[in-house]
Amino acid sequence: MKFLPFFCLGVVASFAFPYDAAHAMALWILCLILSLLSYRYFPKMLWIMALLLGLFYGFDRTQNAISHRLSAENSGQFVDLSIRVISPPQKTDINTRFDALVLENSLPQKIHTIRLVDYQQREWTLGSQWKISARINAPIGMVNHAGFNTEAWALSNGLDAIGSVRKERFRLPEKHFVSIDFLREKIDQRISRAGQNYPRGAALVSALTVGMNHHLSQDDWTHFRHLGLTHVVSISGLHITMFALLVGMLALAYFRLAAKIEKLPMPNHPKKIILILGLCAALIYSLITGFSVPTQRSLLMLLIAGLAVIGKRYWTMWQIWFVALTVVLLYDPLSVLSIGFWLSFGLVGALLWFSGSLKNDHRPYAKLKMTLAAQVAVSVASVLPLSLFFHALPIISPVVNIIGVPWFSLVITPISLLALLLPFDWGLTFASCLAEYTLYGMDALQNLSFMIYTPQVSWVWIVLGLLATLILLSPRVLGMYSWALIVLSVLVLYQPFRLPENHLKATVYDVGQGLSVLLQTKHHQLLFDTGKKGAEMNLIPALHADGIFRLDALVLSHGDEDHDGAVKEIQQVFPIKQTWAGAVSDYDFPVNHCQAGKSWTWDGVYFEWLTPFNPSDDVESNDRSCVLHAVAGDYAILITGDLSHKGEIALIQQHQDDLYSQVLILGHHGSKTSSLPRFLATVLPTHAVVSAGFSNSFSHPAPTIVRWLNEHQIQIWRTDQQGMLSFELGKQLNAQKGIRYQPYWQQKPLKP
Repeated sequence: MKFLPFFCLGVVASFAFPYDAAHAMALWILCLILSLLSYRYFPKMLWIMALLLGLFYGFDRTQNAISHRLSAENSGQFVDLSIRVISPPQKTDINTRFDALVLENSLPQKIHTIRLVDYQQREWTLGSQWKISARINAPIGMVNHAGFNTEAWALSNGLDAIGSVRKERFRLPEKHFVSIDFLREKIDQRISRAGQNYPRGAALVSALTVGMNHHLSQDDWTHFRHLGLTHVVSISGLHITMFALLVGMLALAYFRLAAKIEKLPMPNHPKKIILILGLCAALIYSLITGFSVPTQRSLLMLLIAGLAVIGKRYWTMWQIWFVALTVVLLYDPLSVLSIGFWLSFGLVGALLWFSGSLKNDHRPYAKLKMTLAAQVAVSVASVLPLSLFFHALPIISPVVNIIGVPWFSLVITPISLLALLLPFDWGLTFASCLAEYTLYGMDALQNLSFMIYTPQVSWVWIVLGLLATLILLSPRVLGMYSWALIVLSVLVLYQPFRLPENHLKATVYDVGQGLSVLLQTKHHQLLFDTGKKGAEMNLIPALHADGIFRLDALVLSHGDEDHDGAVKEIQQVFPIKQTWAGAVSDYDFPVNHCQAGKSWTWDGVYFEWLTPFNPSDDVESNDRSCVLHAVAGDYAILITGDLSHKGEIALIQQHQDDLYSQVLILGHHGSKTSSLPRFLATVLPTHAVVSAGFSNSFSHPAPTIVRWLNEHQIQIWRTDQQGMLSFELGKQLNAQKGIRYQPYWQQKPLKP
């Protein structure tokens, strides 16, 4: 038992090794063999053996998963597939998403599970089998220094590829297929029917009872995040324990009735039977709710504790926690890549650490005092993970949780679970009504919520933050509480170093098939375009990680969804002093036209609009793009949005001498409709940047553009292959990938 922590540490540490460490597997095997041989003479080295065994196991299982993952080289192909739908389809406003088991494919590479998207929103019955054609890609998405990581998500969910279904499909004869998801889907449909008059409430009931949380709207998820209540929606120990208690209480009621009525059968050990029934109920319920990592942890801890009671063995809560952690890592070591793993085991571990400092107190008010203290402990323990994973801290969370956790745990969830067990639907209708009015209350609380956004910090501060958290959750340690509070305050209030005067930093974020560029001077920041919708998952966390909490200017180059699609999301999060746009008539809020000739200076950096056309000119949408030229020291950057050949010729005619720039953001994502050789020869860049999506359907950047740039020895930077990019202009020009560290399991940034 004492060596389990070292094994778990080894598995977790295996995911932190850099890209080239994947080739060092032979070294780990050699170290493991040497430690086994030396154990005979040095028995105390067993902990090293456990650590190396964990490293080896983590590497081996991850390499096995990677071997089935579609490679970047095979992305973008149209492939014939035979599939079986293995997850309940999730419908959105624009598509239907589902997971499928690949029975047969025309690729040389074997892939097992794929996430498919159908933009025609057709029916895909769970368990049905189809012959389809799909455009498939490696599970590679946007890569910034913060935000959603597609590769980590795909590996932790066992997905080998992602794809979009084409129009043609043929249904295949179905074989007998049994899945727990059938039952989940039936329960979800029953809840939807019963709560049809309360759709938001029914969506919440479905999430709380069977883990089908995709019905919740984006606004509802935003409210949960801003109030710090996201954890109450995930199926965790509280839900599982509650269901087990309900079953146990029903069994207890039966045994009490059997004691009064002699004809009813009565077992010899009713207490053990009640405990076993409760554990079986917890197991069945965990399977029905999707068996996520928090569910696995909760179920294992409950099972281990229950079996210890049945076997009359005493295990501490820490022993139970480590056994549960070990079993989860043995079953699925790739769960380390999910945020739920860290929040689930981390917060429970923090509570165990905190509870060790509490004294038993049986006075009437002691339970309430301990409950409030535990809530404070959870809030303290949440500071570091929320700062690292989301770069946001909901300040109102501790107060809301004091009311929200009991309300969800002791009222809504038990009522919803009990309603599921009843043979009639009016209970589910009542639960949906109660849940809907709860969401209305959250809508009102949302107006009172306040978020503190935190920037990215170095690993040194992360280690210090972990140490400070442990100190604050412990009895007084050498009077170090003040030191710990200072460390956590630094984590929350830390600000990145400012640029010197006359310096400009341009960060090209990876927003997929779109554009978003942040221009920073010493005291000012300008965001040029926002990319598509969904900025809350990628762009906004990346901006916060860079220490951006307000914008002096927002530029919407023109009215295309891949350039201004996330404007509403940006406006909700960031205070914005002024907004510039090329197509001023496309917006229902005040904007200024980025008219040529207007200029300004920030901290010694010169900015000028070179936009070639006026709002009244009869030109296409792309040629309405704002064109921004910025000069810092001896270096300049030029951003042209989606300007076409026509606009580029107009630029040459109007501003030929002013176009020279060392850094050029290629127009229209590197499309052949932009970047005329004459225009490129006028700008004479040394660095050309392509902002495009990985394996995009438009084949951006165009091969002809890439060939011309290579022939003229212009260095090409691509967000689709390298992720986020950074350029600093001033006394010299520094260009680099924004992603400094790449773990071995991540393909992007792609190797040349």
